[in-house]
Parts: sequence; structure tokens; C-alpha cells
Amino acid sequence: MSEDNFNQGNKFREYIFYSIITGVISGFILFFFRYSSNFLMELSKDLYNFFSLNINYAPLFFILLFVLSILMYFNIKNVRESSGGGISRSMALIGGSINFHDNLKIIIATTLGSFLSFFGGLSLGAEGPSVFLGTLIGNEIFNKLNIFNSHLKKVILTVGSAGGFVSALGTPLSAILFSIEENHTISIIDLKNKHTFYLIISIIIGGLSAACIVYLLCYLFNINFILLDVSGNINLNLNYIYIPIIIGVFIGFLSLIYNLIIKNFLIFFLKLKSNNYLSFLLITLAFTLSGFIGLLFIDTSGSGIDIIFHIFEFKYFLYALIFILIIKIFLIGFSTATGSTGGLFLPMLVVGALIGGIIAEFLIIGGLNNSYYGTIVIISMITFMASSVKTPITAFIFCFEISGSFSTSLFSILAIVISLIISNYFNGESLNESILDISLERHNLNKESISNQKYI
Repeated sequence: MSEDNFNQGNKFREYIFYSIITGVISGFILFFFRYSSNFLMELSKDLYNFFSLNINYAPLFFILLFVLSILMYFNIKNVRESSGGGISRSMALIGGSINFHDNLKIIIATTLGSFLSFFGGLSLGAEGPSVFLGTLIGNEIFNKLNIFNSHLKKVILTVGSAGGFVSALGTPLSAILFSIEENHTISIIDLKNKHTFYLIISIIIGGLSAACIVYLLCYLFNINFILLDVSGNINLNLNYIYIPIIIGVFIGFLSLIYNLIIKNFLIFFLKLKSNNYLSFLLITLAFTLSGFIGLLFIDTSGSGIDIIFHIFEFKYFLYALIFILIIKIFLIGFSTATGSTGGLFLPMLVVGALIGGIIAEFLIIGGLNNSYYGTIVIISMITFMASSVKTPITAFIFCFEISGSFSTSLFSILAIVISLIISNYFNGESLNESILDISLERHNLNKESISNQKYI
């Protein structure tokens, strides 16, 4: 073996070794973040149920929300990096546009802020903070290594983000693809490059290492590995090829509207948040509105994962679906724009599922057998995800992982392609890219600074 091949072999083993270490550590730590988050979300649900049934004690409930908003305000004020969902900051950190040295401080603040959001019932999910925390864990591991290799850093941070995704949702294949698709631009030609090979193989092995740890811990703690298991729905056949076409057209336009709403919420509130008093008022208002609406309509509180399962259980009629959709979009936009800690990925799936329920209801009114209701919801949910954040490959794999059916995934491809054609025609931007632009602007950076630093 030549000396060059020997060095390359050692380098590859180094990449694999550190990827496995990062995957194991991020998977282990973030499993307990997921476990604690789920506990607080369940506790929040119990509180909302109790106070909705004992309305005389409502003042105590709003006092509690006020205290939570105070804690959230000071948490964000002291550690600004803990605000928001985290996926956009994870992208910026991996891309090199920003860098953190006090990772532990940010990890603690992000965890605390997330717990405050979940306990308060804000319409935010755990997946965004989990991805950000995983990236921070990767960053801390790299800093401890004292290795000056920017490419290895990108690999380790990407593995950390994949560990965060798989810990939150229990979908390892889509976690790995999402981490690659969001953070690295890879062409067919680049696949011949050894650095690209190191990158892809290392992320795959690191992500699978995290998945193994999370799966083992889920088994030991007796909880579901896949957070959103919607398998068992009847597959469509070619006679219903028009259904994904309808879904693709509707969601192509609706995802544009949704992204625009969230983006404008962020832009408008960013101007207001320059004033500390207004910033505090907005956070307090986010908790108060979430509490008030949640007491009236319990299902609107929290991330909304229960809404998805209730849709599959035919719990909502058409008008209820439309009403909840409007309320959830408002609460998601408001909660996100205030800077409260929490992710947008799961709420985005909730919006997609609600749109799918509405489409299914209209198709059933038109004569479709209601046994296809769940399948339509799955296709709509996945299509909305792909169209909103522009990750079609991840969406396809995610569809298979949560539905257990390639047939459903294949119909989803048609809907995804149509929705992306419509979205791209109207210059629709990825929601994460939009949030990243706003975040970089806030830090006096620009989009090119991260795009140019993406590896490959």
C-alpha cells in the first residue's frame, strides 16, 4: 500500500470514528430531551384539561403563563441564540456563517426555553431545538478535539444535527437525508470526489449510530421509536391518480401562502422586538393567547401532534378542520415570531395534515370512499413538508418511514413534483431558507456568506 493510500485510509477511519462518537453521544443526550419534552407536553395537556373543566381557577392558570413568559423573556435576553426553532441556526453553524464557543451555555438555555414553550402549550415542536442541540453537541465535541479541519467539522456538526432529528422523530433515514439535503449541495459529479464520499458515508454511519442508541433507549423506556406512526392506511390504486394531482395543485399554492405568512410574522415582529418592553409584551401575549384559545379549544394547544392522530380517527368535521387550520397557523406564526424557543417542523406537518383532511372531506362529498381518508392525509402532509421546506427526497423517505408503504410514497412523489413546480414557478423559497435569511440579517450577515461556505 502506498503512503498516500495509507494516509487516506487513516483519514477515512478518523472520520468514521468521530462520526460514531458524535452519533452515540447526541443520540443518548437528546433521547432524554425528547423524553422530558414529551412529559412536559403531556403535563401541559393535563393542565389545560383541568383548567378548562374548572374555569373558576383560570386566573391561576394565566398567572402561571405570565411567570413562564417572564422566564422565557429573560432566557432569550441572556442567551439570544436560544430563541426560535433552531434548524436555521443549525444550518448557519454548519455552513460557517456563525460560530459558538460557549456551547454548554446555549445548550442549557435552548433546553430551558424549549421546556417553557412545551409546558406553556405554545404551538411549537421539539424537533427544531433537538436538531440545534445536536449540532451544538457536535460543535462542542469538535472544539474538544483541537483538530483544525473545517471539512471534518462540517461532518461532525451534520452528524449531530442528524442525531437530533432522529431523536425527535425516530425516522433515521429521513434524518440523515434531511441533514445532508439542508446543509450540503451535492451534484452527481461531486460523488466522485473522495471528500464527498467521506461526508456521505460518515453522516450515514453517524446517523445510524444515533438511531441505534435512541431505539435501544426507547425500548428500555417503553416508548414508541417513531413519534408519528400512521401505518395501516389503505393504498390508492391507479384509478385514483387524479387525487395526488389535486393535492399537489392545492398544496403548491397553500404552501406559498403559509411560508409567506410565517415570514411576514417574523419580519414584522423583528422590528417590534428591537424594543425590550415590546419584546416582553409579545412573548407574554404569545403565552396568553395560546392559553386562552387552548382553554376554549384544547386541541389547539401545544405542538399539535394530537391533532394529526385525531384527524386519522375522523374526530373533526370539515368546518372544524378549517377552523383549527386558521387558528394553528396564527398561533404558529405568532409563537415563532416572538422568538420563543421551539420548532416548526412538527407544526408544519400538522398544517399539512389539516389541509389533507379538508381535501379528503371535499373528495368524500364528491363520492370518494372514506376508506382512503387517511392515505390522502398522509400524502398531503408529506407534500406540504416537501413544498414548504424544499426537501423532496427527505419527504419521500419520511413518507415511507411513517406510513410503512412504498405505494403511498410513490403517489406522494407525483403530488410533491406538482407542488414544487407551482411553488418554484412563483419563486417560492424554502421556509428554513427564509428564516435563515432573516436570522443572518439580524446578525449583519448575508445569505451568500453561508451559501459560499457550504461544502461542495
